[in-house]
This record gives sequence, C-alpha cells and structure tokens, in this order.
Amino acid sequence: MKKKAFYELADFEENLKTNTNGANYVAKCPKCEKWNLYISKKNGLYNCFTGGCDFKGILLDFCEQKPKDECSTSNGTFYPRKGK
Repeated sequence: MKKKAFYELADFEENLKTNTNGANYVAKCPKCEKWNLYISKKNGLYNCFTGGCDFKGILLDFCEQKPKDECSTSNGTFYPRKGK
C-alpha cells in the first residue's frame, strides 16, 4: 500500500480483515507493514498498536460527515478536535 496524507476505508480494501466480530476492523499498517492497525467501525478512528509506530488518526470518510471545524489536520493526518 502506498503511503499517503489522508486515508479512507477504501484505501485499506486489499489489506483489511472485514470478518471481525468486534468493534474494529484489523488492517495492515501502511507505515510499519504489520497487521496491528485497528479501525473503529463506529467512528473511523484508526491506531496502529505496533510499538514505536505512531500511525493514527481518523478516516476521511468519517471526518467529512462532521462540520469542518470539528476536524483538524496535523502532519497530513486527520484528528478529531479534543473535547468541548
């Protein structure tokens, strides 16, 4: 998978385990190439749990559903704004 600035669920299509029963999809991390990337089915937050890999954020599909002021970018990755 090619590394890019913003990610959508479709970007993980080839490297996504969709048959998970829990609250998350499991995918191959584009940064560390390990199968430790968890993507929340509910809110689109993703986080790689490989030690030292800081790949995390929110999928663009979910961010666009919120008003623009609720999402901000940092280093090309979408993060939800911290609580109000």
